[in-house]
Amino acid sequence: MRIFEKLYLTVQNLLSFLTGGTDCICCGMQTYAVPLCKECRKKFFEYVQFEDEKRCRICGKELVSEKLLCTECVKGERKRVLDGLYPIHMYRLWKKDLLYEWKSQDQRSLSPVFASLAAKAVNELLSKNKIKFEAIVPVPPRPGKIRSKGWDQVDELCRILEKKHGFTVKRLLERLSSIEQKSLNKSERRGNLGARYSLKKGIFVNKSNFLIIDDVITTGSTLEKCAVLLKKAGAGEVYGLSLFMVD
Repeated sequence: MRIFEKLYLTVQNLLSFLTGGTDCICCGMQTYAVPLCKECRKKFFEYVQFEDEKRCRICGKELVSEKLLCTECVKGERKRVLDGLYPIHMYRLWKKDLLYEWKSQDQRSLSPVFASLAAKAVNELLSKNKIKFEAIVPVPPRPGKIRSKGWDQVDELCRILEKKHGFTVKRLLERLSSIEQKSLNKSERRGNLGARYSLKKGIFVNKSNFLIIDDVITTGSTLEKCAVLLKKAGAGEVYGLSLFMVD
């Protein structure tokens, strides 16, 4: 991580301690720096397993029955370009608050926690031979976001995966539109009003496999658009991974 970011997190942790800490978003117990106590991190973020019989074969959503596909995929509402889609957690209950604290409240002390979770998920997928890739590709932020806000959560996540966990990260894509996705409904996200992306100039993928990473999947259109661009440029297999997925 960059020096100023380490300093920022150190000051944030110190202020948290001096002000009496905060409450764990999950259980309500007192904690410091990170709004998720050690016990809850261990319980919900220590192990990652992708059990095929418990997830939809197309979108990766957790199943509530013994069927191999979720309701939307059975109806054919989802068509995937991705060769595999792997959300780690469903976007429910206190996990919504956790993501809100990270993205909207600039609680960057959560970045190493989420990066560790993503690293465990990637290693789990690699060990089970579910994926094979040459580099991780982050979903790019809105134009000007890092300049105006100072950081982007997916960019920071991938930098920690690169610097601390040893994964190769390639920023191959750029976002062209500045409209926030959360302001759009499902059909708008999938249509022309949704985010638009492009491959950066001078990029050659040479039949390489890639793993695209995002923080949360709502309709899946973002990862699909990114996968289409990479495959049109000559990529081999393209997979998607997210921290959360909306039911």
